[in-house]
Amino acid sequence: MSKAEVLWQVVGGAASGGLVVRSGASLTTQQADLRLANGAIVRQLEAKSGRLRYELVRGTGPSTGWVSLCLHGRELLKRRSAVQESSKDAGTEVLAPLQKDIVASAPAYSMSPTPPWAPQGSPGYTSYKGQCPTAEDSARKRAT
Repeated sequence: MSKAEVLWQVVGGAASGGLVVRSGASLTTQQADLRLANGAIVRQLEAKSGRLRYELVRGTGPSTGWVSLCLHGRELLKRRSAVQESSKDAGTEVLAPLQKDIVASAPAYSMSPTPPWAPQGSPGYTSYKGQCPTAEDSARKRAT
């Protein structure tokens, strides 16, 4: 059965070694020995009163626990996306839609033997002496 899933990325806690993780929603519950590292990706299990119960998808930190979404008006976690999960083991399946978005937005490249920015009459690649062709160079070459 498929269910909607929400992912979050840790954007706070870099200066303090990560976010404090607790065993319960209350700020008085036991604190975990490890912190949830900046950049980690977590799956939302539950949210209430500005707190998030999570399961670690990628990164370093406790595999599950409760963290604060904000502290002193600063965002500690940023919502990444809502994706569909098709199985219990979704470590790579969860991130696959994010990767597809990146690939879909990447520019297409030609595999022709002579690049579009090569000087006219050039039989192939040539040395540009440290200068890379610009987008305008490529467009101008394609137009001719």
